[in-house]
Amino acid sequence: MKSLEHYMALPYTEYAACEKDCDGETIWSAWVEELPGCETHADTKEEALVELQDAKRVYLEGLLEHGVSPPLPSSSVWEVTVPDTPASIRIGHGTPEGPNISFTYPPAAPPLEEAVPA
Repeated sequence: MKSLEHYMALPYTEYAACEKDCDGETIWSAWVEELPGCETHADTKEEALVELQDAKRVYLEGLLEHGVSPPLPSSSVWEVTVPDTPASIRIGHGTPEGPNISFTYPPAAPPLEEAVPA
């Protein structure tokens, strides 16, 4: 299983919104879309986002301590190298319509029309 630092560095989707509490006071809420229940409240947007990092750390630590792999960010991109070829495949959620899949070749690889069979 990956480390806490690995998950903290991933590009999770974070939101902040200004709301009114029960007493009519203005408060800021901040939350992580992919981590249900991971949220904070503060007097300012900046404070809410700083506190959200602490809340995210505690949330992820709890999952990892119980042997549960945290959910990956919806904006994650995974790169897979295709064996015996110079190609790699990038798969991620690039659009709301579905996964984004692209094939890439390293700069040293010849273009397809110049490639010759081995």
